[in-house]
Amino acid sequence: MQIYLMMSSKNSKTGNIPQSYSPASTCPITCPLQGAGCYGDNFTTKQTWRRLDSGDVGIPWDEFLSKVREIEVGRRWRHNVVGDLVSDGTCIDLEKLDELVKANRGRRGFTYTHHPLTNPGELDAVANANARGLTINLSADSLSEADRKAALGVAPVVTLLPSDSPTRALRTPEGRKVIVCPAQTHEGVTCLSCGLCARVDRPIIGFRAHGTRKRSVDSMIAKSA
Repeated sequence: MQIYLMMSSKNSKTGNIPQSYSPASTCPITCPLQGAGCYGDNFTTKQTWRRLDSGDVGIPWDEFLSKVREIEVGRRWRHNVVGDLVSDGTCIDLEKLDELVKANRGRRGFTYTHHPLTNPGELDAVANANARGLTINLSADSLSEADRKAALGVAPVVTLLPSDSPTRALRTPEGRKVIVCPAQTHEGVTCLSCGLCARVDRPIIGFRAHGTRKRSVDSMIAKSA
């Protein structure tokens, strides 16, 4: 298991925060974005992801944890620009998740997971991670799915939105408030300046489909609704 960790970044979307990449093998086999608009398929990101999967970049898991512990206490960082929580594609590795939570102690790590959390212990592990300072957002693919994931009550939720979705006054079918990612509605906003995804106590965050693959994402969202 190799993880690629950049302690600084020129990424205009995230801002200069530490950020990691995990192998494609960690992504759940159930993720509908595979081959259908995944962010990791964008050219620059895909090139880095391929280098990680081929072993050209990355460090072993234990070394990655050591690097996480070197991040300044209180600093925000993003785990998994691409990839997911360590898994075999079907089950989250709960031991490694606990190790990451411990390494993150005092820091403000945040990430996202598309895993359905249906295996024994996964719901409790994700809830525990959020309670102990590693914010794990549950990724939904439609507003109705966002309702289902929010109802689990274990973690904050993010969701994809159609490319033509309104940017204000959004609600899920069950009435939950949705905030469109501020980086998509305000010039110059980054993960560094925003920080909403690193918070547990906030509404659902929506990401409008965009870029060259937005039609594929729009189609997938329609099927997921």
